[in-house]
Amino acid sequence: MNDPSIKHIGFVAEFRLLHQIQEFYFYDINNVLSKSIDELDEQNYIAVLQGLIQVNNLFELTHQANYILLQNLSVDDYHYFREFLGQSSGIQSEAICSNNFRKLYPTFAKKIYKYY
Repeated sequence: MNDPSIKHIGFVAEFRLLHQIQEFYFYDINNVLSKSIDELDEQNYIAVLQGLIQVNNLFELTHQANYILLQNLSVDDYHYFREFLGQSSGIQSEAICSNNFRKLYPTFAKKIYKYY
């Protein structure tokens, strides 16, 4: 796959899926963590624990998607396929991952620390 001239549409679709699925996982992680914060306010500790387990599982899936990309895609291949992503990638990733994480994780940590 190290030949950037390859134009196989099937692989483009697979690359897009693996590349984009992380955004969906992070979106789910943010939603589950947000719900866990609400459950913590309600002192529903079983739901909080279930949410954290789900977050952990989603992080594991994200890691697996990254691993597949890193093991099978050269830097040149990556940049070649980025051209096919168009509007479906880029700023959305930053908004989903960075901005929400900056708000959710400190909020969750503050609520957890009050129990120590």
